[in-house]
Amino acid sequence: MKRLKIIKLVLITIFLFAGCNNNPLTPTVSLDSDFNIKFGSSVYIPEENLSITFEDVIQDSRCPRGAMCYAVGTAKIKLMVKQGKYVLLDTVQTELQQSIISIGEVNNSYLFWVKALEPYPEINTKISKNDYVLALNVSHFTYGFSDSEIENKTGIFGQTFIGPTAPVERLGFIDYKPYRTTLKFVDSKNDSTIVPTDSTGRFIVYLTPGEYRLVSNYGLPRLITAQSYTVAEGKMNYITVNFDSGIR
Repeated sequence: MKRLKIIKLVLITIFLFAGCNNNPLTPTVSLDSDFNIKFGSSVYIPEENLSITFEDVIQDSRCPRGAMCYAVGTAKIKLMVKQGKYVLLDTVQTELQQSIISIGEVNNSYLFWVKALEPYPEINTKISKNDYVLALNVSHFTYGFSDSEIENKTGIFGQTFIGPTAPVERLGFIDYKPYRTTLKFVDSKNDSTIVPTDSTGRFIVYLTPGEYRLVSNYGLPRLITAQSYTVAEGKMNYITVNFDSGIR
């Protein structure tokens, strides 16, 4: 009986210790530093109470080494991001490299920088999902807008980019840089709102609630990002807009 009480006491102690940490078995990493996540595994950033799980590889169309491909291709990785009561499923891509993931409040966003996804495809070789390792760097993302510009406002804001900036064959990936241009948002009545971006590609436009499409205001360069957005009352949607420079 005494031995049983000791075992119970040890188990309770272990349980209480486990409750002091998000998950003692999950490796901890730091903000603003490179780290690896194996497929199906998680990491935890203590100072942000942020856990990241490598959920799935939705697509891997990267051009295999030694093959002649029209495009460099991309891998789409599904992540599960948790912070307190908030849980978010989102994707990052090797082609875009940097993705903005917002969790919780509008100003609580993180820049997920895809450094690498290994192994890289080889000709006539199939990669098992369990072999994938994702190299990431996560940092705070500052919108570059003041709180007064986005709090309790309705509309869309973000940044435009263009790439590649050099031949993909030389870089090995598509590199994007900020792009100054003009965007057009079209509502369900086919009325359009024109918004210019600044020299850093930033833009902000206040809209009435409703459905909007982003279309290219001019022909070239080609708009890669072309999708619809639901604008809700009192909510600012952050987006990144990418253009194809045509450089190959």
